[in-house]
Amino acid sequence: MDQVDKYFALTLRFLAYRPRSVEEVKKNLQKKKVSSEIISIIISRLEEEHFLNDEEFARWWKEQRTKNRPHSDYFIKLELSRKGISKEIVSKIFHESDPTNSSDHDKAISLLNKYKKRFINLSPPERNKKIQGFLMRRGFNFETIKDAIDEVFGKDYNISR
Repeated sequence: MDQVDKYFALTLRFLAYRPRSVEEVKKNLQKKKVSSEIISIIISRLEEEHFLNDEEFARWWKEQRTKNRPHSDYFIKLELSRKGISKEIVSKIFHESDPTNSSDHDKAISLLNKYKKRFINLSPPERNKKIQGFLMRRGFNFETIKDAIDEVFGKDYNISR
């Protein structure tokens, strides 16, 4: 078995866990000290055989981050950028019409409703701090957080900067 076949098989195993971006595959192979020529051959072969496609990967990633563990659009775009997805693909993915696509406001409200029990018995200052941290870690901005708290808990739980 030559080097290309050996690393191609290893890469297929790497892809078996979840879809990957081209950049993720390159970095994985570089970690294994594979030469750039072999990496190019493997990437080309994976793209030809439809195992790698950054646009499909970006759609999949956005769907996972919207449905399973909701994050803000800003956060998802940042993650895709870190995974080597071009700005053009990210822009295209976020401008496609998707009937299930919800706004950051809707996602924040959905998260607060889902985890409302966590925060209900806390004092208002502690509750606001925890909610703010919870939603900020998921990439939501202050205005979205404030609006979501107002809608879910009422104006009496309003937070201030």
